[in-house]
Amino acid sequence: MFAIFWRTVRDRKISLIIYSILGILLLAMYLSFFPAIQEQAQSLQELMKSYPESFLKAFGMEDMIFNNLESYLSTEQFSFMWPLLMILLLVSFSGSAIAREIERGTAEILLALPVSRLKIFFAKYFAGFFNLIVFVLASIPSTILLAKLYGVEYKSEGYIIMSLLGFMFALATYSFSMLMSVLFSEKGKVYFASAGLIVIMYVLNIISSLKDSVSDLKYFSFFYYFNAGDALVRNHIDHFAYWIFLGVAVLSTVLAAVWFSRRDIAV
Repeated sequence: MFAIFWRTVRDRKISLIIYSILGILLLAMYLSFFPAIQEQAQSLQELMKSYPESFLKAFGMEDMIFNNLESYLSTEQFSFMWPLLMILLLVSFSGSAIAREIERGTAEILLALPVSRLKIFFAKYFAGFFNLIVFVLASIPSTILLAKLYGVEYKSEGYIIMSLLGFMFALATYSFSMLMSVLFSEKGKVYFASAGLIVIMYVLNIISSLKDSVSDLKYFSFFYYFNAGDALVRNHIDHFAYWIFLGVAVLSTVLAAVWFSRRDIAV
């Protein structure tokens, strides 16, 4: 089991390194802009007042304070760019974990090993889990070090809370994508199903913020529970986020493990 885990980690190490570096570079870029943003904070704040409240809420900008690093990063980095990198990394990994093995015929080699299907699945699953942990730790807590390098004031507690929220969001996304990887035999279908659902949830969250008549649609979106502003600025995570993210992760993982152990794969 460990051999499968380690081989999978090694096979995907380049993508993990690239996405982690991209996350850090984006943080460095936004931090380099921050002093100039602070100088223009009052003018930018007045400009924000001209936008409709529903528009600001839809894009997580309703509490935007330009002279506060955590408020600034919650909008510029963690409301869109960070989730995008995370989704690309983990959905890509999921598609290659099981579906690509079946698509390329290498699943036969795996299943011929003297290891149970459950152990094969969890070796693959924990390899992705390892990637998830590394990416979260590289792309969120590193803000503290970068802020010190740039001489920018920060509040460390917010990044601890943000790391926890990011971990749960990533775990739910990854576990669901692994379920898709078990259900389909082609990695393209895994990408389409996983990314497609995530895009739908993102759109639902925006629409629900713009139209009061469909405001309840927000409860069907991961992005409603992934509130970077609450985590970074107010050091708070909605208690429903724990139930939603961890519930989806556990349910998806159990279903994926059971389906893979029973799925008919020719050997």
